[in-house]
This record gives sequence, C-alpha cells and structure tokens, in this order.
Amino acid sequence: MQSTDVLAGLPAGFYMLTENGELGSYDAQRQLHIDAPLSRAFAEHNRAFLRSYLDGALVGDHRIAVLFNAREPRVWGRLILSLEDSLVRDLYPASGHAASELTAFQQKSREQSVYRGIELLLDYRHDGAADVPVYCPVLFNPHTTLSQRVSALAHEPGEPERDFPVIDVLNLAATVPAARRAAPAILALVEKLRQGVIRKEQRRNSLLTLGHASPEADAPVASRAAAIPADERRLHETEPVETIERWLKIPHQAVSTERLRDLAQFRGLDATRLIGLATHSLIYTAPSGTRLLERGLRDNWNLYLLEGSLMLTPEDGVALRVDGGTDKAARAIASLKPRKYTVDTLTPVSFLWIHDLLLAAVLNGAPRPPG
Repeated sequence: MQSTDVLAGLPAGFYMLTENGELGSYDAQRQLHIDAPLSRAFAEHNRAFLRSYLDGALVGDHRIAVLFNAREPRVWGRLILSLEDSLVRDLYPASGHAASELTAFQQKSREQSVYRGIELLLDYRHDGAADVPVYCPVLFNPHTTLSQRVSALAHEPGEPERDFPVIDVLNLAATVPAARRAAPAILALVEKLRQGVIRKEQRRNSLLTLGHASPEADAPVASRAAAIPADERRLHETEPVETIERWLKIPHQAVSTERLRDLAQFRGLDATRLIGLATHSLIYTAPSGTRLLERGLRDNWNLYLLEGSLMLTPEDGVALRVDGGTDKAARAIASLKPRKYTVDTLTPVSFLWIHDLLLAAVLNGAPRPPG
C-alpha cells in the first residue's frame, strides 16, 4: 500500500503542503494544482514551518492528526482521520483528569470521518475570539507509516497495520501568534478549505445508503437499505428553530447507540439502522430556565430528552414534569404539531433534535418497537 492510496480516497478540495513549501489543492481526478497566490503569501512562513517540522522540533499542536486507510471499515468507510492526543484534549476537554491519560470518551472521540474532523477544526474557536481561527489544517506527505504515528492512534498498530502509509494533517497556523491569525492569507485559506471540503454542493445533496455492512466493502452497502441524509447535509441547518439551534453542543457530539436504545421508538431498530441514526444525531445542551418550544409552533423536528428535567405547560390545565431516563422521556417530547405545550428546562438538560426526514428514512421498513 502506498501513500497515493490514502490520497486516492480523499475527495477534492483538500490543500496539500508540498516539500518545497507550496500549497495546492486536489481536483476530482486527484491532481494537485498549486495555488500560486496562497503559495506566495505563505512562502516564508511555510519554509520555516517545514524546516522545523522535519527537524522534529514541531510535533504536538503542529501535527494535529493523521489520515490513513483502516484495515476494517468504520460506519463512514475506511478513510480515518485520527487525532493527536493534544488535539483530543483541546476539542474534548476533561477537567480534573490526569494530563497523561485520555478518558474513555476522549479515546472514543479520537477517530473521525475526514469531513467531520476537518469541520470541527475549521469551526473551533477560543472563548472571546470568534473571528480568529485556531486550526488551519493542511495535508503533508511524510513518506512514513502508522508505526511512526502511535501518538495519533488509540492503540499500538499490529501487523500488517504498522506498515500502512499515513498522510499528516498539520496546523499551518500553529506558529502564528494569536493576534495575527486573522491575517488575510490565513482567513483566505480557511475559507477555501470550508468551501472546498465542507460546503460542496454535491455533499449537501448526497445520501448515505445504509444496509448490512460488509467487511469487504469500503462503506456500508444497500440491502433492504434505508437512505439516510448524510451528516454533511447538516439537517440541523435546514428549517431552523432558533430557540433550539443555539444549544447545539460544540464541539459536535453524536449520541451513542446505547443511549438511543433507551428511547422506545428506536428499540426495534437493527444494528445498522441504529448506527446510522446515531451517526446523524447530534447532542444539544441547554441550561435551566430555557424556553425550548412554544405552543402553536409548526415545525418538522422531534425533541428527545436524554438528561435533566423539563416542564411541559398546556394552554390550560396542569403542567407536566418530564425527567430524563424515565418512561415519560422514552418518546418524543410534546410531539403533536402544532405544538400543544410550551417546553421549559427545569434543570440543565441534554437532548436530541431529529428531523422528520431522518426519522422517516431510518424507520421505514424497520420492525415496530415494543410497547
């Protein structure tokens, strides 16, 4: 297996840092086209950055992840973006935990699809600096293997994985002082990455077909398949309900299949459909005293309470309390449309906000849940 095999799995739009410090992007035929204006703007910076990196002086926050083709496919396919320890701690902080160890959740969050991982990096900001990018991810071919990138893996690679080629993901902004990270050249590169990788029209309209996964396939194959809108479609950005959208958890966190099993509507799903639903269902969190839903609201969404307590208040009659983890929370909250209740948080809560289209896709043809 060669490094070109990893690059062959990349969609167009990613930027590569070449060994002579130029920047270029890949087209649909995997041909690298040098971006002359950006290469000139970053020329001096890139030469110094690469010199230090290749000398071994810059690793940590400078190499933030690696790309490789896994032996066994994940739910999104074989191409894995695996985060370095330092980046995992930055994106998924765990207060009070020993700095030398990652929590179980941090370890589980290390591996990402390339789209979701790059999106997390482009969207990440430090508190109070919403306009200043922290990460400017570009690819670099180190001509090395997984055996040399253990710090970005959840475990020591075995045979023959040790010899799998990798592509480094470098943070080109790592050596730029925070006060200068909003420079025009950096913002231009970040925007080109966002447009090329995250907002490509063909990705918005793509569908992820889920069925019975085959270990020989690069992605799940269709067999009595449910067509589920892909995470790139970002259903939470369509028909937005502003009182909800502001509470989307950042960094994004998908719900676990185990937690979905606690919800009555999904108990009858087979494993493949459950994984598909979990992959596309992001967690929201809101503080106590928050108004989530208004009576009379007409929308195409469904709210599922995971943790915390809600108060449902009808136009007339007695208010109803719903606590996470109870039978009352096993189904969608105030599901009738238009909404018959206002919904307020009594405590801090976490919840799911799932579109009707996603529900229809995943439940179509599924066994009826018990109860």
